Amino acid sequence: MIKILKKNVNLILGVLVVVVLSLLIHNHMQKQQPEEFRSRHCNKSEFIVFSKDGCPYCEEMKSDWLKLQDHVNQNFSHKLKVSLYKLDTHPKEFKHHDRYIDGYPTILLKKCHPINKNFTIIPYQEKRKLDNFKIFLKKHKLID
Repeated sequence: MIKILKKNVNLILGVLVVVVLSLLIHNHMQKQQPEEFRSRHCNKSEFIVFSKDGCPYCEEMKSDWLKLQDHVNQNFSHKLKVSLYKLDTHPKEFKHHDRYIDGYPTILLKKCHPINKNFTIIPYQEKRKLDNFKIFLKKHKLID
């Protein structure tokens, strides 16, 4: 009887440890995001490119970006917005943009989480081509 009780206690303690560790990790991950991202709500995700006039890399990818924008607007506008911001037109959640933008173009996914309506920022680091943009968005389940 005591052996059975010890096994149950060990099992319960093990489950409690897992739950506590999961909560601690979740809390730590939330704190890693700047306050402006934890406190703001969103309705849909946004795939954003930050560019600068005169940037040759920005100009090189512009046609692929505009094709992606058309594709998303025609098929997935209910859950995704594709945006282009110039150096002086950043949205207010990027007011401290030097934390995220260290060169041009910088591409970020502001991914909205449907359950809690908060979002996370995911940097895009693939080739700046239409097919690669689509693969990235499919990976994050924002387009089919």
